Amino acid sequence: MKVSNKFAIAIAIGTLAAIPSFAASTIDLGINGDAQVGANFINFSSNYPTDTTFAQAPDYGNFQVSQVQAGNILSNAGVHNGEFGLIQSLNNALEPVKSSPDFTNTYTGTPFMTFSDLGSNEQLYLTAILQGNFANGSPFNFTETPNGLVASFDVDGYVLDTNTNAKTLYTGTFSATFNGIMSVSSLDLPQQTPFSATFTLNTVPEPGSVLLMSVGLLGAGVIARRRKVKP
Repeated sequence: MKVSNKFAIAIAIGTLAAIPSFAASTIDLGINGDAQVGANFINFSSNYPTDTTFAQAPDYGNFQVSQVQAGNILSNAGVHNGEFGLIQSLNNALEPVKSSPDFTNTYTGTPFMTFSDLGSNEQLYLTAILQGNFANGSPFNFTETPNGLVASFDVDGYVLDTNTNAKTLYTGTFSATFNGIMSVSSLDLPQQTPFSATFTLNTVPEPGSVLLMSVGLLGAGVIARRRKVKP
């Protein structure tokens, strides 16, 4: 099958347009708040920092942004230090952890995190909460560190831009350190504590961008081959 140079060049140019959406990036978001952590749930403060009442899943507590990495989709949308937001309490009595590829979760239709100020058009959704190492049916991984016991859970999801309806897929980890609690053996659940958490999101390309990238590389290869065999 013959492929014209013009057609192959057009495909290669399409590849260049796809590269920005293909490249993975990391979003580091720091947040402060109060949490109540059980073996299979995490509830967030209903009105941080003025009280320590907690919203049970699937209702929302709140948090304050302590740090947001510059140059990513959240900071570019205006999410900034000091901004408040809402975060959804999670309860695995209502939602089982991910156990198979056909996993569906009851929180898919509602955002996990929203922001209240300039970045309010960015919403984080969950599509899966992964099994942890603490107990069967629990999302939590507990790690002993010199600074205290760290609780973390792994998630899959997407960032939705409500202005454009664009979705950016991510895999991420939410972690929080419990100061003064040094080991799992001394952990008395449920635990009520202020937290300073990091939410690290590794954004991944949409499948369409991967396809466009592959087709574009094919087009570039055709150009190179035609130039090589040209007398």
